[in-house]
Amino acid sequence: MITDIYKAIKHSLKTSNYSYCKLLIQNTEKLRRKVLEEAYELIKETLTKPLNKHRLLNEFCDLLFHMTVVIYHYQIQPKLIKQEMLNRKKPN
Repeated sequence: MITDIYKAIKHSLKTSNYSYCKLLIQNTEKLRRKVLEEAYELIKETLTKPLNKHRLLNEFCDLLFHMTVVIYHYQIQPKLIKQEMLNRKKPN
């Protein structure tokens, strides 16, 4: 999934003179604030009663997108994330 988002970000940056991705890449402070905002919104959504899974899913996807822009900006390939997650897996 992260690989697909990563590729979409790359495509957006290559094919558009102006894109939301480009705005975030060029303004790392805005990108940092968006990640914090989306993380807050995700946690806030988990506190609502009753839980609205659709809104929770939307907030999760927003956060995932913005976190993927971060790794793109810092030139971290999705395969490195996958490898790191595998490294963290505890043996049975």
